[in-house]
Amino acid sequence: MCAHGGAVFLTTLKSRNVIVGQRRTSMRLEPEMWGGIEAVARREKLSISTMVSKIDQRRGSASLTSATRVFVLTYFRLLAEDLELAALGKIPTSDLTTQAGGAGGANSIVSRVLQML
Repeated sequence: MCAHGGAVFLTTLKSRNVIVGQRRTSMRLEPEMWGGIEAVARREKLSISTMVSKIDQRRGSASLTSATRVFVLTYFRLLAEDLELAALGKIPTSDLTTQAGGAGGANSIVSRVLQML
């Protein structure tokens, strides 16, 4: 515990190689962030390389790791908002399913997040 009563999380950055476009690069992220990337890729039926390549195309001057962290956080924030709206009956639950190939629909969560980067 921290002196102020909060929990202490000790994470070590993990390096992994990913293919971004036509090049191989390594990214150093927290294990929890890698888990988030894997969960998004699985849910959206995308490879990690495809997803990170899409992030790379939209990231502007931000570093790839920073843009990836923002992407994962924003993805889950939008998903939570959509789940809340669905629970309130404001959007159909069918809107929460993904399309084969991921990021294909203009209203998919991946497409919405990429527009924000």
